[in-house]
Amino acid sequence: MRATSYTPKFEEPVREYNIKKVEEYMARNVITFNPSMSVYQAIQILLKNKIAGGPVLDEKGEMIGILSEKDCLRLLTVETYHHLPNHEVGQYMSTSVESIEADASVVDAAERFRAEGFRRLPVTRNGKLVGQISRRDCLRAIVDEKATQEK
Repeated sequence: MRATSYTPKFEEPVREYNIKKVEEYMARNVITFNPSMSVYQAIQILLKNKIAGGPVLDEKGEMIGILSEKDCLRLLTVETYHHLPNHEVGQYMSTSVESIEADASVVDAAERFRAEGFRRLPVTRNGKLVGQISRRDCLRAIVDEKATQEK
């Protein structure tokens, strides 16, 4: 049996009158990595902080990549498990970085998560990293909106 996605049919269009912004739900204290850091050290940081990835910044603080659990799994699938090399984050990070602007709506973020399959997106303002939003952050926006409607 194959699972299918359900898209509800609304009788009236969804109103966008009080849509919250990404900056209201994003994490502001983002754990970042630098490209010369040991990928093994980065994995330890991911595990310790229970996160699935984070932006990679150069010495100027510019976002040049993103390191995810998926990127790190290459150590097991490409390298020899018993002879793990001491590679750097820059060799494993994804350099094609998608981000979202801080003043975008949480609806925009949710649409991107659904369409593009990301779990998190770096949040920028004028090209600078200011935070990170996740699928779970968007779920919090739903709960907050429902609580507001029930007041």
